[in-house]
Amino acid sequence: MQLCAQDNYSAFLQFPDRNNLGSVVVGPGTCWKEKLGGGYGGDDGYEPINVLGIFNNAPHYTFQIDTVWYNGNVSGIGIGAEGTTANAGAGVYVITW
Repeated sequence: MQLCAQDNYSAFLQFPDRNNLGSVVVGPGTCWKEKLGGGYGGDDGYEPINVLGIFNNAPHYTFQIDTVWYNGNVSGIGIGAEGTTANAGAGVYVITW
């Protein structure tokens, strides 16, 4: 699993099916990579991953960017937190690879 904060804000992940376990906070322009096993999620093995951002000018405020689905039994996933926090974060989005 890889998370890259690819714009002007920090990002982190939250794993609801893993008791809301969170990743490290990834600063703007950097990436984090960690091996996570499967065995979570529903009958199909997929689990949600909440992708969250932290406003660069108000670090005590977080916002949800999107939720992606991951099956650690099948493959890894790369997640990119994109866009800018201008206009209250209206232009943020997620890409996956």
